[in-house]
Amino acid sequence: IRYAQLAAGTALITGPKNEEMRLAYLLLQLYLVPSRRREEDRSWVYLGVAIRLAQDLNLNRPTNTTPLNELHARVLLNRARVWINCSVH
Repeated sequence: IRYAQLAAGTALITGPKNEEMRLAYLLLQLYLVPSRRREEDRSWVYLGVAIRLAQDLNLNRPTNTTPLNELHARVLLNRARVWINCSVH
């Protein structure tokens, strides 16, 4: 978990924003090691970063694009699923 947290922080500062990074922050938010004190819990921070990345990638806007093939249809469906997952949590 510590390596994942370090990699997430480094990627946020130096790396480009992409969908894989957003999924990584969602996973960090969901599967954190329990903390002893509430102040040490970072799950809300990771969720906030995931939502912000999703908004930067325009996942909060519906697309009227018709899928070109099956792979493109899966990508569009995955984008919608991840936005729903961000908003539910």
